[in-house]
Amino acid sequence: SQLSVQRLRSFLESMNLETALISATDHDQTVAMSSQIIQLFASSLGSVIHNELLEKGNADRLALSGAALAGLSRLMSSRPELWQEIVSLNKKELKNTAEL
Repeated sequence: SQLSVQRLRSFLESMNLETALISATDHDQTVAMSSQIIQLFASSLGSVIHNELLEKGNADRLALSGAALAGLSRLMSSRPELWQEIVSLNKKELKNTAEL
């Protein structure tokens, strides 16, 4: 109900959290573009780095990487099982985002 939504928003905002009331479709499109596709890129890059540098004995080349790789390393360490589920739930929007 509208009252329940307002109570929840008030509760979240009392903890200094930002809230937004948008449709499920708008939510899925936005997080696919602004979060999930970035996570998938980072995970893919982590896999390439692991296969091409670490497994081939070229770990010393990682010293050539800059701050961007360090920033992505947190994303690279995310649990694959979690992202498999997210991808399966938002497959359509991720595909649309990848095609942009």
